Amino acid sequence: MAAYGSDDGFSAWLAQQGYTLPAGSPAPAVLRARGSAYVDSYEALWTGHRTDPMQELAWPRTGASVNCKVAVPADAIPPNVVTASYRAAWLDASTPGV
Repeated sequence: MAAYGSDDGFSAWLAQQGYTLPAGSPAPAVLRARGSAYVDSYEALWTGHRTDPMQELAWPRTGASVNCKVAVPADAIPPNVVTASYRAAWLDASTPGV
């Protein structure tokens, strides 16, 4: 189950935002996988292409740039991608199926 970030990173992000997972939520790894899948649904809007055509997630990407100006290294996952996947994970836990 591929996902951006880590369970520890997700827990730290939740704490920084003042969020908690509702009782009975799926495991953090499951939520992160769901959040990552949601973020990856925007892949058609991103520049570049998957660095390895066999990789499960859309990042890292080769030839990607931020605002069509700043190149993203081919081995990097932008922090905003990770943060967006954490937020999507929390939203799914808070409102299943959102």
